[in-house]
Amino acid sequence: MLIEDEPRRYNVIGFYEFDQRLNEAEHVDEKWISRLKSVFYDLDVTGADKSDMRVKQLDNIVKSTSELMLSLTDGDDQRKKLMSSAIKLARELKK
Repeated sequence: MLIEDEPRRYNVIGFYEFDQRLNEAEHVDEKWISRLKSVFYDLDVTGADKSDMRVKQLDNIVKSTSELMLSLTDGDDQRKKLMSSAIKLARELKK
């Protein structure tokens, strides 16, 4: 998860800290995480309900994230070596 330290400056936090924020009722991030959870928690990703646009939203998020990751590794041989399996998955998910 990215957190904003200053305008346009971000730090990465790990899953442990993210999980702690998620479970702290008074933490500033809890409100938006709860909203996000309420939107996607019961989502049937099989797409059985064709009128549920949340499936398409998630698909767009996955494809955009894949494109972002591929653009950040393009031309960077060191990152490509370190992230080769993630890059392969990003290419598959982008389709």
